[in-house]
Amino acid sequence: MILNTQKTRNYLKYFGMVFVVFLIVGLYPGMGGEGAQRDVSTIQNKLGVTSFIVIFIYGYMPDFLLGYLFWVSLLQLIFYIVGVYFIFESLNKLRSKVFLILLSMVAFCFLLQVVRDATAFSFYVLATGLIVKSRNYTDSRKMIYPIISICLILFGSLFKPIVAPIAAFFYFILSERASPFWRSKISRLLVSIILALCPFFADKELMSSFQIKNVHAEQQLFLYEISKMYCWGHDPKMVVSAKEAIRPFISLDSDHESLCASLEPMGWDDLRRSLPEVSKSPVLIYPGGPSENASTLFFNWVKLIQKNPFEWLQMKVIDASQVGIMANSLYINSIIEIPNQNLLLNIGDEAIKLIFAPMKVLDRLRVFSIGFAFLLGLMALFINGRKTIFDKALDNIILKFLAINLVNFLFYTMLFISNPGRYILPGVLLSYIYVIIAYDEKPKTFYD
Repeated sequence: MILNTQKTRNYLKYFGMVFVVFLIVGLYPGMGGEGAQRDVSTIQNKLGVTSFIVIFIYGYMPDFLLGYLFWVSLLQLIFYIVGVYFIFESLNKLRSKVFLILLSMVAFCFLLQVVRDATAFSFYVLATGLIVKSRNYTDSRKMIYPIISICLILFGSLFKPIVAPIAAFFYFILSERASPFWRSKISRLLVSIILALCPFFADKELMSSFQIKNVHAEQQLFLYEISKMYCWGHDPKMVVSAKEAIRPFISLDSDHESLCASLEPMGWDDLRRSLPEVSKSPVLIYPGGPSENASTLFFNWVKLIQKNPFEWLQMKVIDASQVGIMANSLYINSIIEIPNQNLLLNIGDEAIKLIFAPMKVLDRLRVFSIGFAFLLGLMALFINGRKTIFDKALDNIILKFLAINLVNFLFYTMLFISNPGRYILPGVLLSYIYVIIAYDEKPKTFYD
């Protein structure tokens, strides 16, 4: 069913009202901020813990009037709104529009947080909107919009270069629905490879050019996995090798036993905490000095995997169980108490508490997890052709939906160091956006 003009305007009006409510009650004074280096005076003294763009934008965003957190949140929401508006305009089915609005409620809550996953996600949605919009034109815009979308994905991935391959795979799936030139498999594949690799190398070059101290954040993964091989390993030879590999990174007042006592499947952060039950703090040294330290650790990690691939896979199964049910994506406190608030701010705080309450419940129930997405996809595959007449086009959509989530799942399982849901949520939301777009374009059947 194609909506008439008046109904479309009503939907846009309601969508705009929701945005205004979130903007008023949710943005000020802003939530989050990643990197904790804003107070470092010069860029050379900042640490390359995250990425260059995070250091630069989160560190130097003007702090005028309502504060930089407010303005970054506002930009994230504007990028998302524009992208969703382009998608919304292209939809014809009422069901698709309703699902997009409901999904946007979740995305709004996520985007109120100033974290690099949310910032990157806002760029990805704007790029998606431009790709969808480009199909409506026959002039130069059908070429220009996809090019702009590629640039947006590249820039968004600079906030978190290690997840660029996930965004690249999403582009490869989505660009099949772009204008004819961009639909060829060769062009899609080449662009996807560029999107997957360029952010990583660009970030390294920017870090080097501005002489930002490299703390070798990748050590978190290596140290965490070597610790698991030592503490939970079965092969005695592997345990001995892991013990020797981890020894240089244990603080002087700690030991291997306290390290194992603090080790949990939840992630790397547990290795660095002090426990009352442990006599010595199991804190690992986190050197940011000579790169040979990181190189040695990397090669030791690779050797352990080569010698004991099955035991390493057993460790990754534990990681996979965490990635599949990751939640707590709305983890930043939605209310920042401000002394002497006026009545409007107090009303706004109560409103945002009311808005966040159902989202946090759904989050705790793992509704926004990869595991839940897999469950929905597999149920849809089972129903299609069994409970209903088989729909080949729908089957293809579901398989691609599952593929996006599978790539997200496998990538974060391989790189698992902790389990905040914000890591996987952008990929999950993008997979739902793909389903909405693809389902809307699917030829209508008896059940639609």
